[in-house]
Amino acid sequence: SGGRATWLAFGTSNGVYVVINWKQCDVGDPAGLNFFPQNTNSDNAKGRECYKIIPKTSDTTNSTYFLATDVGVYKSINRCFDWTATSKFNGLELSVSDITFFTNSGTGYVVATTNVGLWITDNDGDSWTKLNEYNDSNLQVASSPTYGVSLNINPKQSFSAISSGT
Repeated sequence: SGGRATWLAFGTSNGVYVVINWKQCDVGDPAGLNFFPQNTNSDNAKGRECYKIIPKTSDTTNSTYFLATDVGVYKSINRCFDWTATSKFNGLELSVSDITFFTNSGTGYVVATTNVGLWITDNDGDSWTKLNEYNDSNLQVASSPTYGVSLNINPKQSFSAISSGT
């Protein structure tokens, strides 16, 4: 049955693990449910609780990713192999439980969910603004705070976060 060479990034309770050149499982083969990593890199964001990895969907090279962690948002520009912390939230180091990326009118936005509210950036994390204080005529933001919001579609996954690409 064979497989396809690709990479996977797993967000865990101890950083991001990247597996490259793996072969997918063959469910038609009784032994095919084994996962055979051929090369792993486990020193990315080491020691960080990693909650979610998302791609910058407007990046046509599929190289830029964002990572929600216990101490803020990290960014990778080389397919999850190296991570750099984005700026803090008005000087605060906040735990980010969820994160999403979207584009509107040609601008890319990252929204982060923290224990003190939602934050937004339109410059890949160089600066963050509380969502209810963000001023952009292309976006309509609710004027009253919203509590209990999660941007995660499937919160009961086996891994905290998984991203992949070719």
